[in-house]
Amino acid sequence: MKFFILSCVALHCVQVTTKRKPRRRSKSQVHKSSVAAPSAQFLFFYTPWCPHCESAQPEIEKVKARHPSIEFLDVDVEKDPAMASFYQIKSVPTFVALMNGKEVDRRQGFVNASQLEQMAEKIHSAGPPLVGSVGPGRLALSA
Repeated sequence: MKFFILSCVALHCVQVTTKRKPRRRSKSQVHKSSVAAPSAQFLFFYTPWCPHCESAQPEIEKVKARHPSIEFLDVDVEKDPAMASFYQIKSVPTFVALMNGKEVDRRQGFVNASQLEQMAEKIHSAGPPLVGSVGPGRLALSA
């Protein structure tokens, strides 16, 4: 009798998990699933109502113009909670520098252009980029 009950419970769990609707993917998740994307990345986690996030935008644009080889991604944590969870974002603004899927630097709170420039330099000094990198929906490639 115990075997029958456990089998029914296990079967129910399988049925429940297979009947789920597919999750809608946000623009950043779709973008992150592209294997051919550059692996030198700078992630900016923000919310639209955050004044520090808004004031950081011009600073980011300055650094973005000087580093065309780095892919800059803006991630709205309210619209893309999966990305925020994956990178363990606890507050906004948060800046994460990645090279080949590995975090090389992280800053929280408002930062100026020189601090962002330091993060970009850490990305460049972390090594040559691979073809792909690691993240939600991304393939993991080894060097």
